[in-house]
Amino acid sequence: RKVRCDMKHLHDGALTSFVLYYEGEKGHERVVRNIFPDGLIQHFEGEGGSEQKVRTELPNGQVMHYEGGPHGSERLVREVFPYGVVRHYEGPHGSERLLRAVAPSGHVQYCEGENGAERLVREVFPDGRVADYGQGRALHFTKGGVPILHHVVGGASQGSGS
Repeated sequence: RKVRCDMKHLHDGALTSFVLYYEGEKGHERVVRNIFPDGLIQHFEGEGGSEQKVRTELPNGQVMHYEGGPHGSERLVREVFPYGVVRHYEGPHGSERLLRAVAPSGHVQYCEGENGAERLVREVFPDGRVADYGQGRALHFTKGGVPILHHVVGGASQGSGS
């Protein structure tokens, strides 16, 4: 029965190594986990040969959740950041668009638009205030993935984040 397999793979001219972990009876093993040297961990579900990625954990604590399939065409549905922000997505694999971002404080940002061109259209603040932005405002993201709204108010650039 296969339990662990150390792999080396040439991808785009670079040698990548990873460790695959299996579960299941002999002849019916299935991949359940893939661990890379940098600490990235991928989790899989499904029968052997048709496993689907359901979760990726990054070394910085960020976790991405996936649905659908088959393998390689799973779509991103949710990202959870270590500081508590949860981002929700919709759309087909490779074209997922940001639907909303929810901060631990209860601040919620709602977005519309295609992948890569999302606009902030509404914010609900923890105190119950609601801000609607009509056609929306452009979103810009910090390195940590926190959406920051930049807009011009009275000639001065203002920013508000989640």
